Amino acid sequence: VHAPVETGGLAGLREALGGRSAVLVANHRTRVDWLFLWGACMVLSRLGGMKIVLKGSLKQAPGFGWAMQCFGFIFLSRKDREADLAALAGMVRHHSREPGEPMTLLLFPEGTDLSPHNLLLSQAFAKEKGLRVYEEVLHPKTAGFCTAMEAAGADAVLLDATIGSPA
Repeated sequence: VHAPVETGGLAGLREALGGRSAVLVANHRTRVDWLFLWGACMVLSRLGGMKIVLKGSLKQAPGFGWAMQCFGFIFLSRKDREADLAALAGMVRHHSREPGEPMTLLLFPEGTDLSPHNLLLSQAFAKEKGLRVYEEVLHPKTAGFCTAMEAAGADAVLLDATIGSPA
């Protein structure tokens, strides 16, 4: 976790977050990015209220799926956009207002990991829509991000955790 010294480092970031909800957005380079971000939440003392937005099929993973449901993680089917957005808004609203530790929502706006196949799909989408073609990230899905931020409330903090790797 890089927190500039001039802003107080990690202690300054912890203090700036205070008791407010946070939406932590990150690009999704690999299937284990969530593990790095789990560590970031740990050093920020935000693990107790951490919620992750996941694809619905992970709910069925033996053992882990049950545990993720118990932790109140948010599952999206990706088959019904309106139902997914409503579920996301409802769960974020609930978790950002429940008593106890403040919510830290981990959201990957790209929606999937950066595999060669997904990169080709993202680049085709960009060309079709007249958007810039990316080589190192996928085009984000903005509806989920906007829905999460709105549901988290005006006092929520937005954290950007861009993940990179050496070339």
